[in-house]
Amino acid sequence: MVIVKITQCLKELNDEVKKKIKEKQDELLPTETFATLEERLESPQFREKLLKTLTNVEKKYFIKFIRKYSIYHENGGKEEQLASSEEKLALLLLRQKGLLFEVETRNQHQRYVIPIEVVQSYIELTVTKGKSRLIDQDVVSTKQYLYILIEVLLFIKEEKIKKASQLDSFTDRISLTSIDGELLINYLVHERLLKKTNGGYIVLDENCDQFLKRKNKDIQQSLTLFIASHYLKDFYIVFYIVNCFRKGSITIEEIQNFVTQFGQESIVNVNAVIEQLTLLNIITKSTEGVIVVQGEEDDYYKQGQKRGMVVGKCEFLIPAYVDNEALWIFRCWGEIVQWEAMVHISFKRETILNALTMNRDVQKLFDHLEKFIAKVDVSAFEETVKKWLEHGRPIKKKTKLTLYEVTEKLHVKYIEQHWQHWWAKSDSGITIEKEFEAKFEQLLQKCSVTVVMADNKEHELQPPSPITVNNSFPDFGDVFPEVEKLPKQWFSLTAYEEKALQRIIKQAIILKIPIEVKNKNEDIIIVHPLKIQIENGSYTVLGQDNKSVSLQQIKKLAIVHPLKNLNLKK
Repeated sequence: MVIVKITQCLKELNDEVKKKIKEKQDELLPTETFATLEERLESPQFREKLLKTLTNVEKKYFIKFIRKYSIYHENGGKEEQLASSEEKLALLLLRQKGLLFEVETRNQHQRYVIPIEVVQSYIELTVTKGKSRLIDQDVVSTKQYLYILIEVLLFIKEEKIKKASQLDSFTDRISLTSIDGELLINYLVHERLLKKTNGGYIVLDENCDQFLKRKNKDIQQSLTLFIASHYLKDFYIVFYIVNCFRKGSITIEEIQNFVTQFGQESIVNVNAVIEQLTLLNIITKSTEGVIVVQGEEDDYYKQGQKRGMVVGKCEFLIPAYVDNEALWIFRCWGEIVQWEAMVHISFKRETILNALTMNRDVQKLFDHLEKFIAKVDVSAFEETVKKWLEHGRPIKKKTKLTLYEVTEKLHVKYIEQHWQHWWAKSDSGITIEKEFEAKFEQLLQKCSVTVVMADNKEHELQPPSPITVNNSFPDFGDVFPEVEKLPKQWFSLTAYEEKALQRIIKQAIILKIPIEVKNKNEDIIIVHPLKIQIENGSYTVLGQDNKSVSLQQIKKLAIVHPLKNLNLKK
């Protein structure tokens, strides 16, 4: 499951395709002054204006498209049924506007994707605009969910658990037995912070470092979305709830009314989402409804109290709303005594030495502490840590190494002069750290050396990009090629014998396009045919909306071209 952003889609389009999309937007919104397509589609105001230009046929299918295409399934979703002509037209029009993108499918069945920003703007425009009630700006999240995620990661690393059920002892420890531990682990795996192997779960430290550099509101939103999509299968409902929580607050009654209106989700499942988000302190419930904990700690941090304090030997209080990376580093080197508005962190000799075994840089700890604690106190703490390290610094072990059988003296000399990272020379060749393979092979290319795998196996490739967007601007003729092959006469009202009528109608059923009928009363009706059935020896066409017409009543028949007589008015 991948959330796709506008920037991911646009970066794969060439300038010519972007130009055509921009020209289409200019036809609809001629007064806009944004210089580039990126600036336009990244602007919430522009997206709302563009969504207001949707034609009736686009509006008819947009919620359906949100349900199908707002999430990209990496392993392929269900195989898609042949779309109707109206649906194909709606897809084409949305692609032309830059609101939906076609995906090169390879083995996957999902063919389209709607960026998350477009979904948010649509829900904001059509459902939640003006309904969200912002909470008191003095209420700041203590980020309990971040505390729980960090503790889960380090608990897994320390305990080396093999299955999610073993997390029960952790939830007991933090007195939150109702939290779905397996769901949290699945989230961490989904975010690539954990890797599941036959031997258990592995914490991917580098990915954790990068993840916790993200803004807090981004982490909060991704966790909310993951939990909601776990319990709810209707992504329109999922994004409605996420958007409400992202903006401010909403009552439980409003959520339940919305879910009941669309009738595709159980209230029980919605309540399960609310329960998990409440336990994680992403939202708080009151007698008036659901109050969303704001994710704007970054702004509060700029304006509020930035300093922590010393509360004991090697013990500090740090504001919970500081950047996540700092909290992660402090926890890796110490222990959380208490996590409330101020986080109480204790550093001990054992925790410091344990962090060193994980190959962590102690200088980063000191640098981050100096942001919140007086320099004189950090210096005193630094002296204590250095004393601990004098007698307990572990011996480092390098495990991810690659051997290159470089023995030619000229090549070795060149490497000695130009290679700036760790390496070791032996009779067998030169050994480097695996993470620098690409740089080392670039250096070897300058020596005109070809690198081959000694075991005849290919290099391990980086995982492919989650999506590959079709780099083309859709034309009407490309979308309906089957229709264009039909005889031109079929598109004009013409009298036919019964066998010819059956043939034309069956073709319309296959292509999912409507037919135009003039009956013997000279009335003109449009039918979207579903099947032909025989009743009492005569044939009847059954269509959508319970429409039907007997073949004996048809005086003239025509197939309606998808681009003709469709209501494209706003």
